[in-house]
Amino acid sequence: MSSAGSPNHPAKTTIILFGKKEGLKKKIESEIFKNQRTVSKTCNDIFVSESESFKIINTPDFLDDKYLDPDQKIIDLMALSDSSPDLLMLAIDSEDTGQVEKVDAQIDKLEHIFRGTVIKHLVIIVDNGKNKNKLNLNHDKLFYIQEDVNKNLPDQCQEWLTDQPLQFKTENYIQYAVKQRKQYFESTSDYNYYFRNECSPDHHGARGTETTIVLLGKSGTGKSASGNTILAAGNSQLDSTFESRPSSTPVTNKCEEKRAQIFGTQIRVVDTPDFLNNEEDVDNAQIEECKRYCQEEQCVVLLVIQLGRFTEGENEILHNLEKHLQRKIREKTILLFTHGEDFNGDLKEFIGERSHLKYIVGACGNRCHVFKNTVKDSKQVFSLFMSISKIVPNFTPKQHSPCSLL
Repeated sequence: MSSAGSPNHPAKTTIILFGKKEGLKKKIESEIFKNQRTVSKTCNDIFVSESESFKIINTPDFLDDKYLDPDQKIIDLMALSDSSPDLLMLAIDSEDTGQVEKVDAQIDKLEHIFRGTVIKHLVIIVDNGKNKNKLNLNHDKLFYIQEDVNKNLPDQCQEWLTDQPLQFKTENYIQYAVKQRKQYFESTSDYNYYFRNECSPDHHGARGTETTIVLLGKSGTGKSASGNTILAAGNSQLDSTFESRPSSTPVTNKCEEKRAQIFGTQIRVVDTPDFLNNEEDVDNAQIEECKRYCQEEQCVVLLVIQLGRFTEGENEILHNLEKHLQRKIREKTILLFTHGEDFNGDLKEFIGERSHLKYIVGACGNRCHVFKNTVKDSKQVFSLFMSISKIVPNFTPKQHSPCSLL
């Protein structure tokens, strides 16, 4: 299929090329341009090559963890592609096992940037077909360079084109990026937000509206203990608590809920079993029950991780969470680090030194808190509630001692 023969396809195909290996991306460019005459230029670390038929925008590796906020690069890409690229290509070297493990995360990030429309415009190019089983990908547009040597990649690009290019709304993305940055800045300091809510006579808690807090995480990280810490912050005497004790086997085997009024808000705390592992014997009934809790508008998820114990086995915790509860769950997720009383380091350094953890924190809007479950301190719960109030509607916590207005 040629572009000249199809009025719906552009005379020149614009491709944005993503990937880690520069050599592989150059190889793809050569396959597409063939013997066409090209001109090239560099724009703010972005390499642009153009012929009569194709324009290829070769990006720096900002899908990697070090680019958690690639807003400027995204805007540059859209400016260079007139906000409507025809194809997005993700170049994968299947011999690089580290890159293979990150394929899902890279696709997730592209979906996050370009929203749900990206899939029909996304092509995955794999360099070494013999290791394709490592990828375990189910994607309509896969191309293995070494296996598909008899295929003409320029013609294949034309076949991949849809009737409409990817329409990227730059103004919407800028608004979205500003909102994300605002949430980030608010999450780093609660004082101004607290003063505005607590000392303004126009702000009142939404009485009668129950907010659900769902505790998720691996066994032994302190989910149940964290639930008890939250419940203990209420004024009323607790009738019961979640069972929490040291054990070599999971203590929580099914979803369990407790209710309390805390800081002037009606709260339902839900403790859950561990279904974020990679085992096959996950209880689907418990997953479905957890889904029902998480689908409520007045709901927040606390992803519980033990400080100092983030291991390689927990790298996939966000992926497994979204596999069971869908990708949008990250929009209402706060990371809750436990065992803060045993941690003497700097939280930002702890996160920054672990690329997978850094990605998880960034994917969840940089929302994270530290709990000391052996310390009876309601301030740590109130600080958490202030973060919850920024992502849950009609949720306005009030401290027990109201401030006075002179």
